[in-house]
Amino acid sequence: MILKLIVLVLFTIFSVAAMADPNLNQNQAIQIASNFCTAIGTTVTGTPAVAYLVPDETGTLNPGSAFNGYYLPVWQVTFNEAEVRVDDASGKVVRYSNYVNQALKNSLRNQPAGQAIAQQAAMSTAAAVLQSAGWTTDLVFEGAALQQGDRPPTASMHAWFLVWRRTYQGIGMCQGS
Repeated sequence: MILKLIVLVLFTIFSVAAMADPNLNQNQAIQIASNFCTAIGTTVTGTPAVAYLVPDETGTLNPGSAFNGYYLPVWQVTFNEAEVRVDDASGKVVRYSNYVNQALKNSLRNQPAGQAIAQQAAMSTAAAVLQSAGWTTDLVFEGAALQQGDRPPTASMHAWFLVWRRTYQGIGMCQGS
């Protein structure tokens, strides 16, 4: 009986914590996202769409859903050219995508694949992005893989997948597959 009570109390604490106000406000999230885009050389225009996303019980980020105590709330800032997610607790950029940039995709779509950039160039670019996002410590490079997403190959679908594993005081937090 006591064990059930403790679990209920802990669940209640997580539920109450989820209802707390965001740490950042919308304007701060926009500023962080905009500064990040500028730092990595992406020009963003227009008024972005902004949403405060809280994970539901499946881990899916939905506006206003109940927080499950595992995934963290983020601000999603979507410009015409890019989408940026900012961790509400730390203010760090946790995701960037220019996939929303239709003009870029259309300009590359019909170009022949050519040669992808070298792995070292991809790693240097990614390291600069990590630096701009505020991720400067507690990361260990784990691996890289070049993939081509179109058949026949196109320039728009060269993709380097680079993995840095998170650590705490030099100890790996999770292992790669």
